[in-house]
Formats: sequence, C-alpha cells, structure tokens
Amino acid sequence: MSRKIESEPEVIEPGEISGIYVDKGLSAPTLGRTEIPVSRSAYAITFVAGLNAGWFGALLPALTKAQHLPLEQGGILASAVCAGGFVALAASSKIIAGLGDLKTTLLAAALAAAGFFGLGSIGGLYALTACAFCYGLGVGLNSISSHIIFPRYYPQKVASALSKLNSFYGLGALSGPMIALSLVNLKINYNWIFLGAGLYAALICAYLLSAHQKLEVGEEKRHADARSESGKTPQTQPVLSILKHPILIGLASINFLYVGVECTLGTWIYSFLQKAESFDNAVASAAISLLWLGLTLGRMTSTRACLTFNPKYVTMTAMLILTATLFLIANIHSNQNLTLLVVLLIGVGLGPIFPTIIAQSATRFPKDSSTTTAVIISAGCIGGMVLPWLGGNALVGYGATNFMILTAITASVLPIILGLTLFPIGGRAGLARENES
Repeated sequence: MSRKIESEPEVIEPGEISGIYVDKGLSAPTLGRTEIPVSRSAYAITFVAGLNAGWFGALLPALTKAQHLPLEQGGILASAVCAGGFVALAASSKIIAGLGDLKTTLLAAALAAAGFFGLGSIGGLYALTACAFCYGLGVGLNSISSHIIFPRYYPQKVASALSKLNSFYGLGALSGPMIALSLVNLKINYNWIFLGAGLYAALICAYLLSAHQKLEVGEEKRHADARSESGKTPQTQPVLSILKHPILIGLASINFLYVGVECTLGTWIYSFLQKAESFDNAVASAAISLLWLGLTLGRMTSTRACLTFNPKYVTMTAMLILTATLFLIANIHSNQNLTLLVVLLIGVGLGPIFPTIIAQSATRFPKDSSTTTAVIISAGCIGGMVLPWLGGNALVGYGATNFMILTAITASVLPIILGLTLFPIGGRAGLARENES
C-alpha cells in the first residue's frame, strides 16, 4: 500500500480548498534588485502582447490588402505567433535554468522587438510569418517564464498575482484597437504601428540591461546558487506520471480550447461584426476595444475575487458568462447597442479563465508547478495555432453567423471539462483510491 501511495503525485485534490486562494501561513517575500525589474518588465511585455492582440484583428484587412493576400491567410500570422510561443515553451526550462530570471526576460523582450520590427518593415507572406513566429517566441518565453516566476515571487497569493499580471494583457488589448483606429484615421500606414511596438520592446531591453549592470556580483551569485539548488529539488515522480494525471489533462484541455477561442475572437470578431452586423470601421474597432475592456475588467475582478473565493468558482462563473454571450451574439442582428454590450460581456467571461487555470496548476501540483505550467501553456499555444485558422476558414466558407455559433459550441465545452476536473461528484478525489488501497 505504501508503494502505491509513493507513486502518486503530490497534488491538492479537487475537493480541497485550503491554500488555493490565499495561504495566510506564507509571508510575502521581499523582492530584491533582480525581482523588481523582472516583475516590471514582465508586466510591460505582457502589456505589449495585449496591444498586438488588440490591434491585430483590426489591422488584418489593411495588412492583407497591402500584401495582396486573401483575408483568410491573415489567420496564418496569428497561428505563427502561437507556434513561436510553443517552440519557446519547449526550451523554456533550460533557458530559465541557464540564464536566470532577468536574462530570460531580456531575451524575451529582444525577440519580441525583432519580430515587431520585421512585421513593420518586411513584405511577403513567408517573411511576415517568420517575423510573427519570432514575435511569438518572445512573448511565449515571457509568458511561460513569468507564470513560473510569479508563483515563486508571490507564493501567498498565486491566483491573485497571476490575475494581476494578465490584467496588463487586457489593458494592452483594450488600448490596441484605439491606437490602430487613430493612426488609420490619420492615414498612417499600419507598418508604423509595428515599428512603434518594436521600439517599445527595445526600451524594455535597455531597462533590463541597465538593471543587470547595477547588480552586485554577490547578489548575482546568490541568484545563481538559488537556481542551482532549485534544479536539485527532487520531483515526486517521473514527468510521464505527472502528464497522465487527470487534473492536469483536464486543465490542459481547458487551456487548449480557451486560448483557441480567445485568439479566434481577437483575430476575427472585427470581420464578424462587419459581415454579420454591417458595422463600419469605427464601430467595429470600438467593439474590439469593448471586448478587451471586458477582459480587463474580468481579470481585475478576478484579482480581488481570488483573495476570497476558490478560483475554480471564479473560473466556472466566467465560463458560463462566456458561453451564454457567444450564443447570444450569434443570434442578435438588429440592435447595435445591445451587440456592443454583449461584446463587453464576452470579454468579462474571457478575462478570469487563463490566469485562474494556471494558478490551479501551480497550487495543485506544488512540487511540479514548472512542469505543469509549461504543459498547460503549451496546450494553449496549440489551440492558438489551430482554432484561429479554422475560424478564418469558417468565417469565409460558412458565413459569419455559423462561424460564431461554432465558436460558442466550442466555448460550451469549457465548463463541462472544468466540472469533470475540479467538481467531482461524491466528494474529494483520491478518496476512492485510498479506499481501494
């Protein structure tokens, strides 16, 4: 019996809530001269990732027209971003262990800057796809590193800290459409938007380089020793056994669908509203801003709610709001104000899901959180590669209404998986195993 128990991963089971939202037994760590610039830069890179998500859909028609490409091929660029993030994930553990927090964040900012500069200055589908891939490498590396680093920096409030981090994504995504619309109205070419974002990312690089130069040798050695000791921490079991755990499978499946739905909406809702609702450019851009405003509000609300409630209840509520509003917008075609309100509520539903799912992984697999976080974000990258491309083809091939209905059906699977994963019938998971033992 003891041998069987030892083979099980250390995991906080679905019925257990102690320590999930706030562990009051853990004191807040003091952030030093490395942690502070890393945290600030992670916020800044997450913000520019949100900017690109916000303006990318609005810029796609102009970009594809300027490059003489069919509109649906714009989805390839969105998929390339996620593909870059997926590749970054594959190497993230070795990069973080070898470079440390600050240099990893610096590399992420540099890759994002290079990708933006390329998108703003190079033409042709293949070259643009390569630049989008490079940008995806940068933001993907920042995403995985920050979601591993922040639970270490803020162990006493993991879900709240990750919700705050991801709120910067929402703030960027909220600002992106307004920036794009303003520059388009001023007859400024879309290239300058990407070049400006590249300059922003380059400034982050300069800030991190300056912070690195100010570090004392002793402090740098202390962080290197900490990474070394962290690398020696034994895992509870082989990685394959962790990957087969039903909670991790469920959380990864959720993130696969969630990121796919979010990327699909961010990429195509502008075109959907023009086709299904006959919105002009200004109203469609305003709708995208409302989508990201809702996402930001959802994450800000989640930041506070997760200090009081188990995040799984916050996640389930958000999923139900998302599913209901997607079905609603697919079936209303007459009231512009109502449509815009529904778009806002779609964003509110989207907002809390990603950070709370990552937090569930970090807290439920306390000794293997780096591995499980990488797995869940990897699943999201795959969803981001596949679903926007499928969504673009559905929008063009089956019409705007059917496209949104298919998106709503996809989103409706999310609360089902969450219920099966974290809301077990008959009490805490693991009890049956113990009885069988």
